[in-house]
Amino acid sequence: MQFLGNIDAKLDGKGRVFVPAQFRRLLEQSGETALVLRVNTESGFAKLYPLSEWTRQCEELKSRLNLWKAQDQMIYRTFTSKAEQLELDSNGRVLLQKKYLEQLGIDLDVVFAGVGDYLELWARDRYEASMMDEASLEAALEKIMV
Repeated sequence: MQFLGNIDAKLDGKGRVFVPAQFRRLLEQSGETALVLRVNTESGFAKLYPLSEWTRQCEELKSRLNLWKAQDQMIYRTFTSKAEQLELDSNGRVLLQKKYLEQLGIDLDVVFAGVGDYLELWARDRYEASMMDEASLEAALEKIMV
C-alpha cells in the first residue's frame, strides 16, 4: 500500500474528519478498517498507520531492542503508549481527541499527506511551512542521488 499526494480536509464541530476517499479506498482494498494515530509533538504532526503497518513497525522496533534493559523498555513504552487506534466510522471519519488537536494546532483545516506506508495529518499552516521549495528539493535530491 502506497499513500501518495496531499488532500485538504476540514474538522467538524465534534472533532471528526473524513479520511480522504482515495486513501480510504487503499485501506479498504487491503482489508484495513483501523488506523493507528501517533502524535509527534516535536514536529507538529501526527502519523496515521494502517494497523498492519503499525504492527510491522512495532515488531521491527522490538527486534532492535533488548526489553530487559531499562532504556530499551522506556523507548518502547514511550513509542507505543503515545499511540491510539482509530476506527473509521460508517461514513469514513475518524474522531480525534481534543488533546491531540491542541497539540497539533488544528482548529479546522487539516492536510492528509501520503508518505508511502503511512499518512501524516497536519494543521494546514504547519504543513505548508514544513515543505521545501522546488529548487531546494531538486538540489537536495541531486546531492543524495548523484
